[in-house]
Amino acid sequence: MLQKDGKRCFVLVLDEMDVLFYDQRNRPSDFLYRLVTLEERMRQKGLMLCIIGIMNNGLAEYELDDRVRSRIGSSEIFFEPYIENRILDILKERASEAFASPIDSSILEYCAEISSTEHGDARRAIDLLRVAAEIAGEQNEPLSKNHVNLAKEELQKDRVLSILSNGSYHFRVICLALAQLTYVQKKDWHSTSTIYAYYAGLVKNVKPLGERQVSNILTEIKNSGLVVSSTASHGRQGYGTQFKMTVTPNVMGNGVSPEWWKSIVLEEIEMQKFRASYMQRKKSGGFGEYLLQQMQQLDDETDALEEEIAKYSSSGKIDDDK
Repeated sequence: MLQKDGKRCFVLVLDEMDVLFYDQRNRPSDFLYRLVTLEERMRQKGLMLCIIGIMNNGLAEYELDDRVRSRIGSSEIFFEPYIENRILDILKERASEAFASPIDSSILEYCAEISSTEHGDARRAIDLLRVAAEIAGEQNEPLSKNHVNLAKEELQKDRVLSILSNGSYHFRVICLALAQLTYVQKKDWHSTSTIYAYYAGLVKNVKPLGERQVSNILTEIKNSGLVVSSTASHGRQGYGTQFKMTVTPNVMGNGVSPEWWKSIVLEEIEMQKFRASYMQRKKSGGFGEYLLQQMQQLDDETDALEEEIAKYSSSGKIDDDK
């Protein structure tokens, strides 16, 4: 058809197009708008342009300006994730080429099971096997499922660090809020309003963003693969969206800030000790005496603080008017 009409067609393929939406320095809508206008200008000159974007999610799942959405005439082709048997076949083929001696089939099956359950990505399944073999080699041990588990955690850390390093300050704090919520409440799913409350309590030295902006960042975090979302009806209250992390709280928290996460973990450990002591004394009937001890300790600390304030006030180091 093109040869008959004497027209030429240029094909532009953009692999890993998702990167446009993860990098906070970019404006994806501006980039796509330029591509759309480029196609229009080429058509006026008798040239045709076909743009193929390869990505993990459809364009409809990303935030784009109306000027772009109204001018895109896109057709989407969905490729189903690899199933476990297909991933296993690929792993067997690659393992036979990469390793001098045969790999235990149970190890390959374990890698295929993990990969098919979590993402269905054959490349990441190969990475899992490769890193597991490297860890086993470093430890001078036969390759085992334990090495696969260690490799999974290592790859998870690398991926999380890569995403967080490109995220804004608020992006990282929201991720930390999700990690803290999951760790403290021992629950997987959290509403946008709950996440926002924790986020606002963690922000330091800057003004917290509004709820709408936080909701938009949660969408970015979902697009990065660090969380998944679920929207359900709550009757008269309308629809609500909840989010669940795809990585462990420790991986997410340490990825944001090891020191910050350590303080959160230590605080929660102290709270668990207090709860355990509370329940033990309540069960043994000594709760009243324990409560009196705690009240007396609080009174003593208050008296000491008041004495310290009085000392500084008399020396002129504290101005009561301020």
